[in-house]
Amino acid sequence: MKPEDIEYLKRIYETKRDEYFLHVELVNANIPLQYRDLELDDLKSPQLESSKKKILSYIDALITKGIYSPKIRGKGFYIYGGHGSAKTALACLFAKEVIRKTKYSVYYVSFLEALDYFKENRYFQNYNFLIVDDFGHYDVPPFMIDKFEALIKSRYGKGNPTVITSFLDPAGLGEIFGKSFYSLLFECFYFIDHRKVTDWRFKK
Repeated sequence: MKPEDIEYLKRIYETKRDEYFLHVELVNANIPLQYRDLELDDLKSPQLESSKKKILSYIDALITKGIYSPKIRGKGFYIYGGHGSAKTALACLFAKEVIRKTKYSVYYVSFLEALDYFKENRYFQNYNFLIVDDFGHYDVPPFMIDKFEALIKSRYGKGNPTVITSFLDPAGLGEIFGKSFYSLLFECFYFIDHRKVTDWRFKK
């Protein structure tokens, strides 16, 4: 565990002891520090209300019917929009709700960090939910895209959903990454459009 995470958990134990074990799991899930204390109610923008409802409806199905139910069964979220449109915040809050309300495992990784794992031939198959943040924000060699596509297909085939955040509109992904990847999105993801969300940080 990183020294800063140890200090963080000490603070949580002293100030929010009843939530200590939740925050231990947030640290284990690699959730970035700035999102660990955030709650869905902190996203005040009216433009985010439909996104929050989609997340809560999904969590309700996860609780009542399980990860292999027809609504879920490998299908996660593709959250897209501009900078400051609460893509990462919503993805991390989704992770927090999964950890808080279910027994399923979650792991967060930035797309740039994920590329390093791919280079080492390491994959993320052991987590029920994988969050990949900032997809497509960097120039990526085609073979890396192929590996990423294979990862999503494999996870979907095993019933393990993936959550992706990106500034890329799904409609343009076919031109950038090829028709195969674009088609895969519609099978493996529910879409959450944040293109019209104004910078939520200004509303905090």
